[in-house]
Amino acid sequence: MKYTWIYNNCDQYSISKLCGFSCIKRSSYYSWLEAKKTKSTKQIVWVEDQRLKTLIPKVFKEYNGHGGARRIKKWLMKSYGLQISRRRIYRLLMELGLTVKPIKKFRNKNVTPINDARIAKNHLQREFKPLGPN
Repeated sequence: MKYTWIYNNCDQYSISKLCGFSCIKRSSYYSWLEAKKTKSTKQIVWVEDQRLKTLIPKVFKEYNGHGGARRIKKWLMKSYGLQISRRRIYRLLMELGLTVKPIKKFRNKNVTPINDARIAKNHLQREFKPLGPN
């Protein structure tokens, strides 16, 4: 109550006189003023996060669950011109409960095992004995 009174009357009188009149330290008034600013910025960030929470699942689904924070960041920058940190995207992914599937390494399943891994089988029955150097 006192802080809002000081805030409303700071145009007419100095802040130090108003704080002295209402028995409040000037530093506590400035900390209240800073807290008031941070509340408004937190609300703005919350609204932006809600907007991003609608965009991120679309990208995640487009990449079939393989789109991590870096890939989502590039997509948002390219499509919407939004520059967002990957840590923020990672936090939003965690809040949405989306986990990224790792891309599995390609393994050829048609290859039969060979005793020596360095030598491939001669399926074409070719003779690999050259007559001379190239």
